[in-house]
Amino acid sequence: MEDRLKLTTGVKFLDNTYSHGNFLPNARLIWTPDAHQSLWASATHALRLPSRFERDGNQITRDGAEFIRRISNPLITSETLWSFETGYRRQVTSDLSVDVAGFFNAYNHSSSELEIAPATIQITSQRQSQIFGFEVYGNWQALSKLRFMPSYSHLQVRNQVPLGQEAESGEDPKHQFTLRSQLELHRNVEMDAFFRYINKLPGIDVASYKALDIRLAWKPISNVELSVIGKNLLQSHHQEFPPEVIQTMPVQIQRGVFGKLTVRF
Repeated sequence: MEDRLKLTTGVKFLDNTYSHGNFLPNARLIWTPDAHQSLWASATHALRLPSRFERDGNQITRDGAEFIRRISNPLITSETLWSFETGYRRQVTSDLSVDVAGFFNAYNHSSSELEIAPATIQITSQRQSQIFGFEVYGNWQALSKLRFMPSYSHLQVRNQVPLGQEAESGEDPKHQFTLRSQLELHRNVEMDAFFRYINKLPGIDVASYKALDIRLAWKPISNVELSVIGKNLLQSHHQEFPPEVIQTMPVQIQRGVFGKLTVRF
């Protein structure tokens, strides 16, 4: 077997008025010892420039009965990222494959908020964050017309900020599980189902939830499809995120059923 090991590298030079010259390298490596498995890894260095508002902005928002003023910081610096990823894929049998991937992201000079006076917040760039986790994904052709695709992901977020600054916490789900299935009922009739479980978000007071979507589709001819889709069928409503800028009542995602007509030219 030829070309079992491949390495791709590159570097980009970015010059800007905020952080001046920066070299942004990246590298990707893949190893395929045989036709049934592969191992890969990558490393990337990236940069996010401050926005116009972060450098020269002023905003007043309402938080309940209180008005909060957010002001910019002309000394804010660019946010930098070092990202590392690795993964392994195995074709266990002709009907079953498994993928495992992990990542580690290190952010420096991330934007955060510092209260400098009552009801007055200034944007700073002194937060450091580490975000890491992994994902497992499977693809199983159980029958000639039935396929299952389960996945599980785990996420950890760690923030380090100077004393007195606000740090995001509990705003991303640590655990997520999904299961997709595809079933061909007839030559031109198919049914898909998508189940998902999302872990709670304690930092923004959002409970965990389960959801199920089902799609039934019929193709009377090759370029026309009629489908009926049910969304969030397990419960009448659930919350996914709270309002951020304007503190209104949280929006609940409702159960719904609708039809769809697709014509391809």
